[in-house]
Amino acid sequence: MTSAIIQPVNIVNATPKPCFQGASGGYVRPRLKVGMRGRSISSVRLNIRSQPGSNKILGKLSNRNTFKVLDGPECLNSHVWWKIQKGNIKGWVGEANPATFDFWLEPIKKKSKGKE
Repeated sequence: MTSAIIQPVNIVNATPKPCFQGASGGYVRPRLKVGMRGRSISSVRLNIRSQPGSNKILGKLSNRNTFKVLDGPECLNSHVWWKIQKGNIKGWVGEANPATFDFWLEPIKKKSKGKE
């Protein structure tokens, strides 16, 4: 009888790729941009993650919470990811549900000054 040697397998995390307009493969067309303010429009609390697709949760983003966009977009696992700052928390949040194309985040439009 021979015994098998079991070797450990190294699992490498996928590296996010920059998103581009009209991306295929299930990515939504990004609506946010670095430097703008945005808000959550999700009915569930969104995880703010240490990296795109990471399991390390830094905080939560509730419906109507506002944030500043710091970096992105990056595409990973059909999600468009943005690095945001909400208070003292800086981390990554997905912009939309890739299966339904329902957005979780939206830009906050600047109010235009009307003529008096």
